[in-house]
Amino acid sequence: MPRVRKNRHSSKTGPGQLPDRLKAEQACAAGTASTPASAGVGLLAPASSCSLPSLAGIPASFLQLSGTKPLFQLCYALVQQNIGDGALWNSVDGNPLSFAKIALERWANRQGADVVDDYFGYAFAIADHCDSYDNPLAEGELCFALEAESSSCLQIGAALDALEAERPGLGAAFYSVFLKAIDRWIYSFDHREALFLEECMIEWAKEEAEEGEEVDLEQYEIPNIKGATPAYIQTTPRKSLRGSLSLLNEHTTGPHGNWITSLLRLYKCFRRKTHPSVMIDLRDVYDAGPLPPLLIVFKAYDAISAIFDHEFENAHDRSHAPQLALKCNPAQPGQLRRTLKALSSFLQFNKELSLLLATLNAFAEKTDEAEYCDRSEPQRRAA
Repeated sequence: MPRVRKNRHSSKTGPGQLPDRLKAEQACAAGTASTPASAGVGLLAPASSCSLPSLAGIPASFLQLSGTKPLFQLCYALVQQNIGDGALWNSVDGNPLSFAKIALERWANRQGADVVDDYFGYAFAIADHCDSYDNPLAEGELCFALEAESSSCLQIGAALDALEAERPGLGAAFYSVFLKAIDRWIYSFDHREALFLEECMIEWAKEEAEEGEEVDLEQYEIPNIKGATPAYIQTTPRKSLRGSLSLLNEHTTGPHGNWITSLLRLYKCFRRKTHPSVMIDLRDVYDAGPLPPLLIVFKAYDAISAIFDHEFENAHDRSHAPQLALKCNPAQPGQLRRTLKALSSFLQFNKELSLLLATLNAFAEKTDEAEYCDRSEPQRRAA
């Protein structure tokens, strides 16, 4: 008689009794339906001896610096000159780079950088090398660099017209002294640069034409810079700097005396001397010269603005030299003081320039034909 093979998983049960396995399944289902989830904890596997390690007390980031000796010397020198303190050092967890940048930024705000930031976008950097063949840093020297990241627009035409109406030649004198003052510290884009680029565009157009073929410049839509420049700027005989300053001083109490007074303060900043030993030229390191932090136009979206947009449309595809580059050896207190003095002069100049820019742009906005020139918006082109 064949034998019935018992299932090896089966258990002996009496009549009407369920196997132990089915009892466990029903108990689990009942617990899930009628009791909180915590009731099923007893069914979980026992805790394993291999658990994840705790990250408590482990730093979330690490800092690795090279060439830190000059940087620590700079931090020490800043404390000696009451520019940094122990509280700041503790707040940055002893990071020398963060300490130096924050301390210098606070010091710069006391020199007027907080006002400058509303009009000019300068990025500040500290480096222990500059890769310059012409002006390499010596052992122990650091480089302070200010790079323009954006351009502010000055609509100066309305103000010049008002000055010229007050007295012929006054607007031309104001513009002449203004350009002289800003050329000392920053690279601006004005009608002089626009005229040069216009000539270059005309030459390129002529080169594209075949030999003996007459060139139709209108098809190239080359901006007319002379047409955008006021006649009194082009025709007024150029006065000497002394003569222009004398004419301006005669009208400090006139209806627009506040503009002239502000310009004379700007010119005073221009005359401040900077020790040549702390200035360095880094143009050989970059693809192009500095980005102009200031665009000077006579009217909003005129030909100067159009040629500026054409020239700097892809400016950020190239690297640009900083607007200001200074070097210092923190171990030599005298050189550090000269560097900070030069940086202070640059910031105070830009502060006065910011205040004058705000005043003249506000006047331009009030004129009937003026239209605010917002450089953050896509620019309309004027031919």
